[in-house]
Amino acid sequence: MGNGESVVYMYPSNIRFTHDSIQSNFSDGHSIPETFRQILWKKLTVEDLPLIEVMKYGGEWFVVRGNRRLFLFQELEKRGLVSQVKVQTRNFDQYLFQTQHTSSNKGKTVLIRGYGHHAVKQELDEIWSEYQRETSRCAIT
Repeated sequence: MGNGESVVYMYPSNIRFTHDSIQSNFSDGHSIPETFRQILWKKLTVEDLPLIEVMKYGGEWFVVRGNRRLFLFQELEKRGLVSQVKVQTRNFDQYLFQTQHTSSNKGKTVLIRGYGHHAVKQELDEIWSEYQRETSRCAIT
């Protein structure tokens, strides 16, 4: 790691996207909802996933490697399942940032290609509802 680069914990909601859209599947073929389900049911942990890489630009942290993981982490954070995640900070690299940055809204949100943004969000909500039903049923018995 170079000067100023380190591994730290950050709130996913404090990190912005560099891409304006992401694919619905990770490079290993698993979908975002499938990975979400695996984390909920403890078949996978956030720590099992590679660190996202972030760099500071204009006073904000942007993900330059791991836009799909950031989306997943933000969904987990919204539901109170993660607070901070471990990230790799990088020194600002103009070329890397320029080649990654396609966001038109300063990285505040990202759309999902392929499977469809609304379909993915709906599936995440359904998985979350199923998880809540199952865990509340287990707590009662």
